[in-house]
Amino acid sequence: MVITVIMAMVIMAMGRVPMHKEGLLFLLFFFLLYNNLRAKEIEAGASISSSLYYSDNIDSSATGREDFFLTVTPGINFQKDGSRVKSNLTYSATGFLYASHSDKDEIRHRLNATAESEIVKHSLFLDLDAGVSQQLLDPNRYSDGVSGSDNLTQTYTYGISPYWRKKWSKYAESVLRYNYNELKYDNSNLDDSRQYNVSFDVSSGRAFDAILWSLDYRHSETLYERNENNIADTIRLVLTHPYSRQLDFRFTTGYEDYGSTQVTPGDGWAFGIKWLPNARNILDLDIGRRFFGTAYKFDYEHKGKRLNWHLSY
Repeated sequence: MVITVIMAMVIMAMGRVPMHKEGLLFLLFFFLLYNNLRAKEIEAGASISSSLYYSDNIDSSATGREDFFLTVTPGINFQKDGSRVKSNLTYSATGFLYASHSDKDEIRHRLNATAESEIVKHSLFLDLDAGVSQQLLDPNRYSDGVSGSDNLTQTYTYGISPYWRKKWSKYAESVLRYNYNELKYDNSNLDDSRQYNVSFDVSSGRAFDAILWSLDYRHSETLYERNENNIADTIRLVLTHPYSRQLDFRFTTGYEDYGSTQVTPGDGWAFGIKWLPNARNILDLDIGRRFFGTAYKFDYEHKGKRLNWHLSY
């Protein structure tokens, strides 16, 4: 009951900000998930902070005004780490109160919420996420993150990702995942978008030792309100021969189609090796062809006692 009341307060606090019905339904679903958790499994916390500022340019512009302003930020946090559900919610709202320019008064919301749940043991899972944050409208324009709020817009993201995991005895393991994400802005000049992704991965099990294999398929669609949509399909097969504990030989083949008249779809292939001369060094090389022509890959990683470095091309 306490969780329900607090979540209702969060929604009401966000009521002054336009929320799309899909996002609101998603947040309600997320909060219902929290409401079903046992109280003894939840770690909860609350905080509040306040600061007083003076700025000689509260608009961050060439003809800016000066003023004193007060910020007050209450926040709440809930976290659960259970055997079937892992979830976290952090929310805060920062109120800006100006001494002489009440037209600048505002509330900025921040939300980071995630949940990972095991619906059917060892096979069916569901991931959820939602977020509210601020984004610069003009990244080339100076902003201290406090004043100059006319260069900020509030952004909303949420996503849902069910996936199915299956182990086919000792022969193969597979994961089928669907992912939906949505991005929306308060500022109408920015382009809202929706993204759909479907992926299927299957790889060899312990019955295979001389030749290891993996097959993956990806389909993604990014749909914009005004700009051109992006659609992509890729499929890839990887065969690996573990020659020794330090050296693997690899062959990759596949097909790529990015749904654009500027990019010709086509197949590709590559030969590669992965060499681990010792526990601190890894060398990964590939050479082959893709739809744009010859393709190379060079990846070297060194792990030292005091310094780690990574070189890739």
